[in-house]
Amino acid sequence: MLLFILQTASEKIRKNKGRKRQNDRMVTVKMCSIFWSELYISKGVEKMRDQLRTKMGIRISILERVMKIYFNHGLEDLQIGWGQQYAMICIAERPGITALELAEYIHVDKATITKLMKKLTQLEYIHVETDPNDRRIRHLYLTDEAQGVIRRIKLLQQEFEEDLLAGINENDRELLGTWMEQMIDNMTHRVRYKLEET
Repeated sequence: MLLFILQTASEKIRKNKGRKRQNDRMVTVKMCSIFWSELYISKGVEKMRDQLRTKMGIRISILERVMKIYFNHGLEDLQIGWGQQYAMICIAERPGITALELAEYIHVDKATITKLMKKLTQLEYIHVETDPNDRRIRHLYLTDEAQGVIRRIKLLQQEFEEDLLAGINENDRELLGTWMEQMIDNMTHRVRYKLEET
């Protein structure tokens, strides 16, 4: 079926080669357009797409991309986005948390947390204090300016949850939360185990 679609697309393109306005780029674009059109209406491909949608990883990936767009757009004027919001909420709930603890809590590496801290410090949303007993340890605190940002973040998170869980009753929401916590635990332990193997 796939070979037939490609052959059909190629034949259609060859018939149009005589047109003066057509160049190599236009041929490529048209071929892709025809290919995907034929691919879309193919019953075999439709079945494949339905199967892909049942994959848990695909669903999670799609949801993650949508969430990033949602929060990046909603927080754009504050110059923060998807990643920084969770770090700020964590610092707000745990004043004095160390950089290492924050990295473990939001599941990022040291390089990412260093970059995140630098940005939030430049925006004057956090300040960093060195531990008096161990200068390698840095404690994180929100600034006064960040308090309004935290309120905005919490409001946006509430709106997101309402949109996300629309049509799902309270019992199912509780079950969903429990299942998601279990999946996080499963994969956190699995990933750590795999990293230790290497």
